[in-house]
Amino acid sequence: MRPIRALLLLPLLLSLHPARAAGQTRGPPVPYLGVALGASRIPEALAACTSDARAAGEVRAGLSFGRLAVEARGSALLGGFDQCLIILAEEVRLPGIHPAVEYPFKRGDAHTAVEMRVRHDVPGGLPLVVAVGGGWLAPQDVPYLVASAGYRTRGRVRLALDVDHSWFRVPFDVVVREYAVHGGAGPALSTDREHDWRSGLGIRAGAEIPFR
Repeated sequence: MRPIRALLLLPLLLSLHPARAAGQTRGPPVPYLGVALGASRIPEALAACTSDARAAGEVRAGLSFGRLAVEARGSALLGGFDQCLIILAEEVRLPGIHPAVEYPFKRGDAHTAVEMRVRHDVPGGLPLVVAVGGGWLAPQDVPYLVASAGYRTRGRVRLALDVDHSWFRVPFDVVVREYAVHGGAGPALSTDREHDWRSGLGIRAGAEIPFR
């Protein structure tokens, strides 16, 4: 988890650089709004019948302080790229006591996400931006962290392109049950709650309008 924590501190460290601090806070803060479309890939544990790829629509609002910005995003993720062609049979277990992984949520093909980011414009000739933050994915109620790199054009309306890498904190239960001769599962003998950090990817293309 240390690399993820380092990502969260990156904009703060950049803002504290003595040669840049004055330029980042010069002038009043500038609000902006934006919209974007794209695609996301979420962990398979959260997906139901269709693939883990999702079409994404997003709205965002932020407040820019020079090179630094604080940004809120809300998005809808919809599945449906692939269709289930077969019905998977329930796993058959030999008689005896066996552990199994069970998820404490219902998988789905439609998701919503809200998140907060801290964004930093990279100095230099190219209008590049980096951002880090965190969010919440519903209806599974799964938190996640995100790191992003992107491109912004200049002008009154700024075209935007972002590539995101996310880490979802996926909970699961390791349930020990006794299975009968004919494959029937008995009551749980023990249950241990655990979690994994599982990766996801996303790409967004859209536009932002600053209100100067």
